[in-house]
Parts: sequence; C-alpha cells; structure tokens
Amino acid sequence: MLNYNWKIPNTALFNTQKGKALFNKVTQKHLTNMTTVVKTNVKFSAPVGATTRLRNTINDEIRGNKGLVFTGVNYAPIIEVGRRPGLVAQAATPSLVRWLRKTRKGRRMLLITREMMMRNRKSKPSTAQVIRSAVYLLRRSMKRKARKPNPFFARGIKRSQKRLKFEANTMLRELAIGLSK
Repeated sequence: MLNYNWKIPNTALFNTQKGKALFNKVTQKHLTNMTTVVKTNVKFSAPVGATTRLRNTINDEIRGNKGLVFTGVNYAPIIEVGRRPGLVAQAATPSLVRWLRKTRKGRRMLLITREMMMRNRKSKPSTAQVIRSAVYLLRRSMKRKARKPNPFFARGIKRSQKRLKFEANTMLRELAIGLSK
C-alpha cells in the first residue's frame, strides 16, 4: 500500500481549553482541504491503464490530527518505484499447475516433460514429479519483465506543496487571530 500522511503537532501554545477547541476546529478544516488537494493531485498524476483501478482507489482519510492519502492496490508500489527483471514468483505455482492440467498446450507440455524424464530414467516418473518439473521449466522460461518507475504519488505530492504551504500559513494565521480574541 502506498500512502502519504502528515501530522499537525499539538504545541504547548494550545494547552488551554479555548486553545484546544480552536486548534481542533481550525485544523480539521484545513486538514480536510490539504488531504483533498493531495488526493486530487495524486489522482491526476496516476496512470490510467486499462481498468482505471489504480486511479479509482486513491482515497483520503483524516484520523485525529493526521491526514492520510492512500491506495490499496497491490501493484501500486511496483508502478511507483519500478522493478528489476527476474524469475516468476513461487506463488504462481498453483495457477501454472491449473494451466498445465486444463489447457491443450499445458497437457502437451506435460507429455513432452514426461518423455524427457523417461529418457534419463529407467522407471516411470509419477504424475506429481512430472507436474513439478513442468512448472519448474515454465517458471524458468517465463521472466518477470522490468518496469521503469512512474512515481505518480511523488509527483502528486510535489504538485501539492505550494497549496499545502498556503493552507498551513492560513491555518496558523487563523489560530493566532482566534487566540488573540
């Protein structure tokens, strides 16, 4: 999960009861504005893709005096920071086994693997051994493609910086005016 959060600190200046109430009221208003600005800019920076799932799952939330902008899509970190090429993950094994058993090409691959194993042995290999060997060969032949980073989250946050500074200064000004009354 990618997220960006910030906390508005409670300072000693706001320890009085009037100060706490004013602080909570002003920070909630400005924190809502800040999270909305960051969320909008991150959404604008996010790649659309075929399903637009990444863009549609970017959300914001306020927890106390913290603002949080996040996405729960499991491939978001890969898009943000990229990845190197490598082997297919071990977790892909069950789906590869299903593919081997249910498709015509998969069953053909099992037959070829069994024939290759028979050349090197005197006894017949078990079905589990053949499937394990075929999955190993498939995983070795399938390479995970490299992906260049597309830091949409970082770009969205960078685009928001001017507005965040403005909101923070406005919030401090409102707090100072409210406390002086």
